Amino acid sequence: MHRRLEHRAFKNHLRIVSPKPFHFFFFNTCWYIRKRHRTSSLAGITLMALLGHFPAVTALFLGELLGLCAAHYVSGSLEVRMDEKAQTVSLNANITIHCVLSDYGSLPLNISVIGVRWFLRTSNSAKEDIVFLYNGGKWTQFRPGANIEISGLRRGDASLHLPHIQLQEGGEYRCEVIIPPNRVQRTARLDLVAQPSNILLPPETVVKEKKAYTLKCTVTEFYPEPVYITWKKVLPGMQSLNVETFEGNSTNSIRNSDGTFNATSSFVLHPILEDNGTIYQCVVAHKSLLIPLQSSTILIVTAAVTAAMEHSSPPSSGKEDSLEVKMDGKVQTVSLNANVTISCMLSGYGSPPLNITDIDIRWSLRRSNSDKQEKVFEFSRGRPIQYRPEANISMSRLMEGDASLYLSHIQLQEGGEYTCEVTISSRRAQGTIRLDVVEPRSHYSFYMIFITLLIIVGIIWCLCFRRARTLTICGSV
Repeated sequence: MHRRLEHRAFKNHLRIVSPKPFHFFFFNTCWYIRKRHRTSSLAGITLMALLGHFPAVTALFLGELLGLCAAHYVSGSLEVRMDEKAQTVSLNANITIHCVLSDYGSLPLNISVIGVRWFLRTSNSAKEDIVFLYNGGKWTQFRPGANIEISGLRRGDASLHLPHIQLQEGGEYRCEVIIPPNRVQRTARLDLVAQPSNILLPPETVVKEKKAYTLKCTVTEFYPEPVYITWKKVLPGMQSLNVETFEGNSTNSIRNSDGTFNATSSFVLHPILEDNGTIYQCVVAHKSLLIPLQSSTILIVTAAVTAAMEHSSPPSSGKEDSLEVKMDGKVQTVSLNANVTISCMLSGYGSPPLNITDIDIRWSLRRSNSDKQEKVFEFSRGRPIQYRPEANISMSRLMEGDASLYLSHIQLQEGGEYTCEVTISSRRAQGTIRLDVVEPRSHYSFYMIFITLLIIVGIIWCLCFRRARTLTICGSV
């Protein structure tokens, strides 16, 4: 491409000096001799002078002179600088792959005689694909959105800009720059990564004493595939003094449709009552992370129920006979879209902690405009059931006798009478509370009321002033 640009430049100067057609024949002949036999320009000029074509000689001389002038713009030691280390970027990021010219002089480059080509060879292919082409003021995007800045190119910056980079676009990029008679190129490595989007581990894990339980931690949507998952065990009250680190049984990564991966690590628990309150942390290390990610779960161990306990009758007297549910007042007023906690405290069940596998909890709602009782949330034998999205109770607080209901983004139609019904063995208690959901008042309404009052006062004042003035005039007459 650079030979074509140089050839075109010489022909243009020849037309200025000698427009005769046969001069072009000798010019092309000399050009061929120079290109074929690598002779100097002086040899070509001498040959044409011997043949008597002095206008063509003059054109060639001017071409060589312009070539020397072009050397003021681009020296013979033209080089391209790119990042030597591999460039690591995140999925869907807008990136720039640097390609900067050096030793091209101090004046702005003439971009009408410059050619720039960008190529990509992916990690799983030996073939190069063209990404972007710039040739003397015209450009072609072979990859949607690929571009170089024209203002930057005048300063010698041929860097490539790629929006929303994808996983399959990682590999070796080659930048080729042609400024006649120079042609330089260099390559740079681009690595794509995707941070894990989520760590799937429940915040609380309810298990039974001496019953094996498999605890799992799943890491989703990461790239590349290698990932390192470890576990940490923190004993209750010993967060900084006793931490045990170990590896679980990791499964093979599963490839998603978008090219990312999921991986799961697990291990088997054999809990005892002394393990209650133990914290297990899932720690994830990956190339895309500067520091490892981690997620924690609190182990809640419930006592095993023996056959004798299952068939035993409840005591006839004592605190357990007087199970009570205490609600926070009779009416609770909350704002629209607020996160709400409806209190339900248990008493008379004995000393904590409660064995939550023996507890049944039912939250129901009777709306303001209906007599029908609707289920909101249930907890039965350690298993929660959500009838209303994101309705929940805290397992750790339940062991302390707190069965309060948590509702996020409360709506107007969710106002009404809420009932908390609790059953422990054969003892049952319930409580009700009314929840009023109101729209928050805006400052605009207060301003409108204030302005309306001002207008009314103004009208009254004007009427009274006009009447007083009329009476004054009549009295003077």
